[in-house]
Amino acid sequence: MFDSERVKQDFSKAAPYYDKNANLQQRVLFNLAGKVKPFLGAKTQILDVGCGTGQLSRLITGDITQLDLSYPMCKIATHMNPVINANAETLPFANGSFDIVLSSLVFQWVNDRKAAMDEMKRVLRPGGIIAISTFAQGTLRELEASFASVDGHPHISQFIEADDNWQKETVTEYMPNLYSIMQRLKNIGAGNKLTTRRKTLMTRAMMQQVENYYREHFADERGLRVTWEVIYSVKNTGII
Repeated sequence: MFDSERVKQDFSKAAPYYDKNANLQQRVLFNLAGKVKPFLGAKTQILDVGCGTGQLSRLITGDITQLDLSYPMCKIATHMNPVINANAETLPFANGSFDIVLSSLVFQWVNDRKAAMDEMKRVLRPGGIIAISTFAQGTLRELEASFASVDGHPHISQFIEADDNWQKETVTEYMPNLYSIMQRLKNIGAGNKLTTRRKTLMTRAMMQQVENYYREHFADERGLRVTWEVIYSVKNTGII
């Protein structure tokens, strides 16, 4: 389970720096937007759940309503389209309000994914499209294994186990050191938000142990490997 208040706080703090650091997130959104373009019409009503800074509005045309849990994110997104500060698990819209409901890289932060999906289905018109991207198991596996070599606390979220209903993409990046990985995650608001997370800071010696393990097992001349397992679903039933 996630600490919902921590989720809101971390993304709110990251809002001013998000676009500078969210290259992967923008790439995934670009891919997801491309998958819904065939369904767009002149009067398509779109809901962007977890809109962040409002980048979807730069990628597709349509009547877009934006929603985000973080108020600072909402403030940045207002320059694009109307935005509402609300939770994905309780969407403040009437039944059958939208032709497309889209959510990019949000479901990994939702405690009750079924409730969020039920809400997305509820506000969708008959024959509408639900488009989702999220991370699957195996994401940040190098970081997870490296922390596990030092302590028994969970440092990485439990991501969705993807079946054949999802389109899958593996993205591999390389970072110069452990600090750069941790700072990147912090700058996009993606720090550890698990309620069972370690509540005390790790010592410098412990962090060095983590980096040593990472370098020994998951590094080469390009740097420290970071793996993201990205999954997509674009359906009129939104199966998860």
